[in-house]
Amino acid sequence: KTSRQAGQDIHFLDGYVDVYTPIVLDDEVIGIIYLRSNLDDMYAQLNLYLIVAAFVNPPPMSIESALVTEEITSDPAGIYRMFYFHVPQALTTTVAFIVAAFFAVSYLRKRLPESDIRCYRANQIGLLFGITTLITGMIFSKFTWGMWWSWAEPRMTSMFIVVLMFGGYFSLRSSIGDPEKRATLSSVMAVMFTIAGLFMMFVVPRIAVSRHPTDSIVDSSGAITMGPTVRWIFLGAVLSYLSIAWWMWRMSVRVSEAQNYKLELDFADKNEAATTPRVAEGKSVTGA
Repeated sequence: KTSRQAGQDIHFLDGYVDVYTPIVLDDEVIGIIYLRSNLDDMYAQLNLYLIVAAFVNPPPMSIESALVTEEITSDPAGIYRMFYFHVPQALTTTVAFIVAAFFAVSYLRKRLPESDIRCYRANQIGLLFGITTLITGMIFSKFTWGMWWSWAEPRMTSMFIVVLMFGGYFSLRSSIGDPEKRATLSSVMAVMFTIAGLFMMFVVPRIAVSRHPTDSIVDSSGAITMGPTVRWIFLGAVLSYLSIAWWMWRMSVRVSEAQNYKLELDFADKNEAATTPRVAEGKSVTGA
């Protein structure tokens, strides 16, 4: 991304911000000042502020909106701050699987190995955040409903099935030796599992009876139910999780591309060594 302000050029790329400021003398540009700053520290500080804000501000929903049992903790409002972690993790899982499906379709259309790598890595990120969603959901369930797990709860069961599906994706992928066949079948599975996963996560819980609160973000009419403070903390948490997932995905894709490039170089070196004629040293052959 690039922006221009007061004669400055500001570029955001690969976790850095680059600032270019011209040096003007007598209406003539005689030089440029260039500054580069790593944004990792800023992101880390922002995440810390969001975590602190999540615990010092009021819970995002009323206790009565979600409690259906009498088994509550001594600090029932505190557990609802899990909302700032649990829901953004679930949204990040969804986005990662959608991104994986996008690159899966791209591979099936163009047969580019880069698309298969991006699909594979996005599914890894989605599975990771899917597992963390289950863990935070279990903590919320224990301190809200008095149980770690309930098969009768459609949202928990649906997410568990989605995690199992994509676990099967990696299992089947690892069992296929041919790279092209592996990429093709993996892409087909990624598209199918993403469609099924979206149905399990967003349709099934709305059909079956669920203990989960249904008005913590929007009500039945589509109006936002969160207050201004809660809304900004929640949006900040969502953006933070998405940024972390994007950074992890970007780095893992680069690692895969570097590994593939090294393999190509090694393969080229072996071919060059195999085709180079060997010269016998210290020997001569003469005809009779």
